[in-house]
Amino acid sequence: MIRGDYKQLIWTFKGVGKSCLLARWYCDGWPWYINPTDGVTYETRTVNYDNDNVEKHTWDISGRTHPQSLAPNYTSTIAIAWIVYDVTDQRSFDNVRAWHGSVCQDSLIVIALVGNKIDLIGRVITTQQGERLAAELGVKLFETSAKTNQGKLFHFIPLYQIRNE
Repeated sequence: MIRGDYKQLIWTFKGVGKSCLLARWYCDGWPWYINPTDGVTYETRTVNYDNDNVEKHTWDISGRTHPQSLAPNYTSTIAIAWIVYDVTDQRSFDNVRAWHGSVCQDSLIVIALVGNKIDLIGRVITTQQGERLAAELGVKLFETSAKTNQGKLFHFIPLYQIRNE
């Protein structure tokens, strides 16, 4: 059981919908307009799970930043890293390994791979491709849509579920 609080990081290539995923999670809605993250954005939310209050601290790191330049500043204190790619953008998928390499040095960090924008026409990354990459990296794959909430990623996947699988 998780008690207290934990820190998580959401990052990867620019334009994949990281900030929209956070808006869906923290505001339970779709932001019709959102500015791209410039640097780092921080959010916190307290949720009640199994009669315990859990405080989730989340850092959204700009996709314009090279992963190695920020990794030491954030990965030393986080419990989970969400690496997001856009299922309609091959380049974002191709960059997952670099982002993964920036956080995987710490074996205590749980890393999850997230395929976003599954509601869009023009998908170029199949679920099977995502599953193969997730298996190669030793992480769990989730697919979701920040816009439609399909997959409901951040509402129903507490940290300990991923750790205990």
